[in-house]
Amino acid sequence: IIGFFLFSILTGSVYIINDLVDFESDIHHNEKKLRPIASMRLGKSTAIIAVLILVPITLSAGFFLNTKYGIIQICSSAILRYVT
Repeated sequence: IIGFFLFSILTGSVYIINDLVDFESDIHHNEKKLRPIASMRLGKSTAIIAVLILVPITLSAGFFLNTKYGIIQICSSAILRYVT
């Protein structure tokens, strides 16, 4: 169960990173402009701080939980970054 929550938090962080990277194109897209970062309901600095806090904590906790799980977390989040 802990692994599920860690993976969910890490996946959410990857989506935040994606929204930060795609900010300029998202603000001009009909649907994506409604996302929290593109619509400025969530500031870029707040999103960056959240990522800087959440990613190291979830990765560390994943490795503490199980080394193989930590490696799986890193690989999965890297793949998600390129898929999204």
